[in-house]
Amino acid sequence: HINKFEENTDIPIVYFSFNSPAEKDDPYHFAESMIKRKLERIDGVAMVQFWGPQQKNIYIDLDLQKLSSLRLGVYELRNQLMKDNFSLSSGYTTEGGSRHLVRSLARFATLDDIRNLPVRTFDGRLLKLSDVARVSYRPTNDKFLLRRDGVSAIMMAVWKESMANTVDVS
Repeated sequence: HINKFEENTDIPIVYFSFNSPAEKDDPYHFAESMIKRKLERIDGVAMVQFWGPQQKNIYIDLDLQKLSSLRLGVYELRNQLMKDNFSLSSGYTTEGGSRHLVRSLARFATLDDIRNLPVRTFDGRLLKLSDVARVSYRPTNDKFLLRRDGVSAIMMAVWKESMANTVDVS
């Protein structure tokens, strides 16, 4: 990431907040793609940061009893998913006290696309991932929550480029 401002001396020129739109399923994505990116395209804006909404991650909670009964281990399942170019941006599975990173590929448009991924058992039967795991969206475990008038909110800060005119950018 390239900053267009003096990190040690520049401070945000504008702070603003607004309530998270109730109709938006993913306020983090809304703030990132619909607001932050558009603000950063404005001439003279160096950077925009936001706080408040929690980023949703895709979690795959494996049913270890089902995996065991099918004689399918976490490592084997992981290998099968990787063969399907499965790569989850965030999330972990836990087995025997060890955490395993799971990655997701952008080709999946919905959680059902992931749930319906084929999984081959030890004896060659073909199942869906949803037969041995629960796939869900969950927010990160952030300890920071922003509210405005008692409702979930988004707060944004805008930095200007070092040589940009503060009034023009504001």
